[in-house]
Amino acid sequence: MEIKKAIEAIFNVNVLSVNTVNVLPKFKRMGKYEGYKSAYKKAVVKIAEGQKIDAFTL
Repeated sequence: MEIKKAIEAIFNVNVLSVNTVNVLPKFKRMGKYEGYKSAYKKAVVKIAEGQKIDAFTL
């Protein structure tokens, strides 16, 4: 609900559904150093037909 409300407020569109995915951290090595990249959450947002989000004109 928080993601839906935020997208509707910022981009002024009608959100139909929101699906989220937790992306797990990946193990990375750089020379003798090794560690994990940070985990993050992705959101896939479906908006009403005929509307679009133009992220480059904000």
